[in-house]
Amino acid sequence: MPEHSEQFLSTKRTIPKIKDSISLGLLSGLVGTLAMDLLNLVAWKRDKSDVLYGHLGASILMNDQRIRRRNNFLFGEVLHLITGALAGIPLVYTYKLSGKDQPIVKGAAFGSLVWFAFYVLGIKTHTFRSKPKTTASHKTSLLQNIFYGIVTAKTMTYLAHPDVFSQTGAQTRRQETDLPSKNAKSVQTWESPSPEIATEKTLH
Repeated sequence: MPEHSEQFLSTKRTIPKIKDSISLGLLSGLVGTLAMDLLNLVAWKRDKSDVLYGHLGASILMNDQRIRRRNNFLFGEVLHLITGALAGIPLVYTYKLSGKDQPIVKGAAFGSLVWFAFYVLGIKTHTFRSKPKTTASHKTSLLQNIFYGIVTAKTMTYLAHPDVFSQTGAQTRRQETDLPSKNAKSVQTWESPSPEIATEKTLH
């Protein structure tokens, strides 16, 4: 067991870290999209969802009959993967503003926003010609997008180079709030006379 753990740790050290913010967001979003597609496929096979994301992607440009063809489904899946990868970029800058702590909470919130922006608004604006019709499909889609956000966030914190989030907005705010307290302490030390000086003044 110790040998396997050492091999695992050495493998983790050899994985290159990404310095570029855009590349980090694209790769993390792609990993999250693949994880979401896996859950979507399992739900579809168990009749918990009546549509795959490849069908939704293809239905933006094609009617309901044409999206059932394999090549059109693959085209829709490529569109879905590109969209999911691009959606990972805003999360990088969210981390830059708020810090990379609490990746599960922030990832879940981000996944919920992605679900509303793409899934809900896509249905309401009739962007998709093939729409999910069951309540179970809507529920599972929300859970899948939350999972997408969590996986994307965790992948991002793992692959990011330390320089990417070296100075986040949260850290800057902490430093700014610490400065007045430090200045106040220094002012107090200069204003308060030492006991020796006080005794000399009383003797004179």
